Order: sequence, then structure tokens, then C-alpha cells
Amino acid sequence: MHPQIRARLNELKAQVLSHPAVRQVHIRGEEITVTRGYLRIRLVLQSRETIEAFAYLFDQEGVSLCLDLASSSITASTAVLN
Repeated sequence: MHPQIRARLNELKAQVLSHPAVRQVHIRGEEITVTRGYLRIRLVLQSRETIEAFAYLFDQEGVSLCLDLASSSITASTAVLN
């Protein structure tokens, strides 16, 4: 298991869980290996809107994050963050 990937996933989960706009969080899947990690979550916002989020982390000269979101108001959005 990659400690930096584990730490980034834990940070991401903590931020989502503590965000005031989030009403409920359902972790649909999580996996961490030596070089990658992923997290699939379903969020229910205070507005009752549902968002499906998929975070993919990989080690490529540092840990990078690829994030996909889908909701009723956001068709699809993808971002890669370092």
C-alpha cells in the first residue's frame, strides 16, 4: 500500500464528511495498491441533490488525483490535480 495515496484518500474523505453542504455520504468502493488508489462515493447534499464522485489517485513522480463527478445538474466533469 502506498502511504501518500492512503493519506490523500483519507484527506479527501475528511473534507467531504465535514463539508456543510453534504448531508450524507455513502462510500461505494475503495481500493489502494502500491501505485494507485480509488474511491467511489455517493453524496446527498443538503439540497437533496445526489452526486456520484469517483477519485482515482496514482503515483507518477508524486501523487496525482483524477476526479470525475456526475449529478442531475452536472452531466460530467473531470479534473486532474497534482
